[in-house]
Amino acid sequence: WISAPLPLGMKVVDWVGGIAYSGSWDHIGWTLEAHRRPVSSSLLSMGGQRDPHTGTVWGGVRRNGVALSGSYDRGGPHGLWGSLSADYLEGKNVENNSSMRWMGGYYYKLINEDNRRVSVGLSNMLWHYDKDLSGYTLGQGGYYSPQQYVSFGIPVNYRQRTENWSWELGGSVSWSYANTSRQARYPLQNLVDSTTVPDYAASDDGGSSNGFGYTLRAIVERRLSSHWFVGAGVDTRRRKTNPQPLFRSALLYAG
Repeated sequence: WISAPLPLGMKVVDWVGGIAYSGSWDHIGWTLEAHRRPVSSSLLSMGGQRDPHTGTVWGGVRRNGVALSGSYDRGGPHGLWGSLSADYLEGKNVENNSSMRWMGGYYYKLINEDNRRVSVGLSNMLWHYDKDLSGYTLGQGGYYSPQQYVSFGIPVNYRQRTENWSWELGGSVSWSYANTSRQARYPLQNLVDSTTVPDYAASDDGGSSNGFGYTLRAIVERRLSSHWFVGAGVDTRRRKTNPQPLFRSALLYAG
């Protein structure tokens, strides 16, 4: 079991965590997990916001659910992996939602050495959310929640390690299709004063889209001692918008 409070300073602060049990069956490794996680798509979904007109705090969406994941890799050139999850999403003054998500793939190791590995593969994702709550008005969640989403990708990954260093370079190209339904602009109308908000009862049209995108990833890690490690990484992805790089660093302790 792992649990932790969300950082102070956010408008919505509570506990998140999870518990997992792992096993194996006929060379298939599996993990069953129950969790409560923050939805980190935006500041609104992660920690909440305060409406400047009403003073109402909303957001802080949490994903409560279960997941079953599995993998098959006997050390040879081929491998498979997959994950299926079901979640109930709730937040402070946010319309409730539910989701089902599948992710899976196959990989082939072009180089399969003890300290170096290069792989290429195929991946697939299928998502379904009951409601589209991607907006940022009162009652919306500020997170991507299409009613249908499907994608196919070709990931490539390179990993290498020495006595004190390890690094990873990866990326993928993908095609995706998404469809969203018509949504109420203010799904929780009790939060809005109809006499002061002209679009109180308005709805926003849904629609469908498809296209190609890519992701790039780089990670480096340095061993400082027998227990301490320091690492840094960068991710960037592009679909229909400009690249969005995400930088991160960490100091890790391994007992």
